[in-house]
Amino acid sequence: MKIKRDLYSAYIIKNVNIEDRKTINREKMIKEFENFNKLHKKEIERLEKLKKRKHKLISSFGI
Repeated sequence: MKIKRDLYSAYIIKNVNIEDRKTINREKMIKEFENFNKLHKKEIERLEKLKKRKHKLISSFGI
């Protein structure tokens, strides 16, 4: 499963260094990526189930 660009961008922003707000805490990103990926997959699956049940989703989600 591919990671949605907007969600990955939010993940990067979440890992900006608080001290300078210009650099990324790469170690933290690597450490937390597995959990992010797991939660991302779970959410995409939830949205896909909603779509199958004919719930209206925001089209920019690309689901």
